[in-house]
Amino acid sequence: MLLESDGENFVQYVNRSLDEEEDFHFLRFEFLQRLNIAQFEVKLVRMKSQFQKSGKASPAELDTLQTTLAAYGQSS
Repeated sequence: MLLESDGENFVQYVNRSLDEEEDFHFLRFEFLQRLNIAQFEVKLVRMKSQFQKSGKASPAELDTLQTTLAAYGQSS
């Protein structure tokens, strides 16, 4: 939960970094993003294998596939 004082602190930090021409350091989330994408890919590969093995997909499975593919597309 972001408190009002936190918002003020953020604004002060950004203003200070601009005034002092400080290098602004962004957090790097590549590891987490790659981990997330890999998790999606493993899930999708398992679903594909299951569909091919059984030769069918229930409406619920197709809904799960659609949701997973949409989330995967948004994460890439």
